[in-house]
Amino acid sequence: MSNLLLNNSNFIHIPKCGGTFVQSFLYRLNLVKFRHQSPQNGHLFLHQMPQNNLYTFTFVRHPYTWWPSFWNWSKRDRFSFMERECPDFDTWVHEYGPFWMGLYTRLVRRYIGEDPVYKSKNKVNFVGKNENIDHDLLEALINANESISEEFYWKELRSAEHQNSKYLNTQEYNRNISNASKKIIYRAEKYVFDRFNYES
Repeated sequence: MSNLLLNNSNFIHIPKCGGTFVQSFLYRLNLVKFRHQSPQNGHLFLHQMPQNNLYTFTFVRHPYTWWPSFWNWSKRDRFSFMERECPDFDTWVHEYGPFWMGLYTRLVRRYIGEDPVYKSKNKVNFVGKNENIDHDLLEALINANESISEEFYWKELRSAEHQNSKYLNTQEYNRNISNASKKIIYRAEKYVFDRFNYES
């Protein structure tokens, strides 16, 4: 996956935050001019993007759903260093979490330009939430002065939803997380909770 240059804006793709759907939908809306991609993992951090002073937007996701999603994806990825033999997510959090927890906060800070180590001259103007991706994406495109009518947007979105409704099911991973795991995730990712007003 990669970041996108649109006609009047940049889209920054934070992993496991709905970016794959956003990318495919932006192509569907015929707004994409160029794709910025790293040869290593596809996703460029904000400081790695060319400085073009365009409106820039991205999406985040609730840590309680981001972590199980990332864990499930990483178990399937052949290049992952993540432990694959844990029977469930809660076991993994307690046995391997001390090594991994806090990763989401580091990623978000680097993708939105708030990391004290990897400082960026680029600026993110809008951070939408995966849980409200349909309305937040439209808001970002309107703010960026992308040429898109709301009527066309919603028509295409309904069609895209029919073809791939998975992006709407962002709460599915939250059902089977224990309270003990939630406490660990909250402490490790408190920056994301506070910065984007997520409930613990």
